[in-house]
Order: sequence, then structure tokens, then C-alpha cells
Amino acid sequence: MLSADQARWLAQAGDCGIIVLTGNPDETDRVVGLEIGADDYLAKPFDRGELLARVRRILQRTYGYGDLANMLDATATAH
Repeated sequence: MLSADQARWLAQAGDCGIIVLTGNPDETDRVVGLEIGADDYLAKPFDRGELLARVRRILQRTYGYGDLANMLDATATAH
């Protein structure tokens, strides 16, 4: 499990996207997660397609990896 300090450090390093996946849908936790540097926050249960869309968006925005993001889609729909 990623601690708040680790998430802040990763966010400041700026070379990775952070998506928090949690079983706690509480609004306060979502807000705190986003404020400490997460790019996105997704509570269970979630749809695999929604998770892939969020990962794709972070890859596109953070790294400009449109092709890699499209490859993720093709892989996900094949399985």
C-alpha cells in the first residue's frame, strides 16, 4: 500500500501517473487522495473499461503515449 508521503514524493518526481484504487468510496478520502498528488481516484467496484480509459488518459496526458494507450485497449478487448 502506498503511503501519503510516498504518493506526494511520486507526484513531485513528476515521472509517473498515480491512480488510487480503493474499496472506500468516501468523498473525504477521494479529496485527500487527489490533494496529495494522485491523478485519479477510483473506488470499487469499478468496470475494467473505466479503469483502462483512466489509465489511457493519464498515459496520453503525462507521456503523450497515444499509441501505447490504444495498444492497451486492443489488449484488454482481446482478453
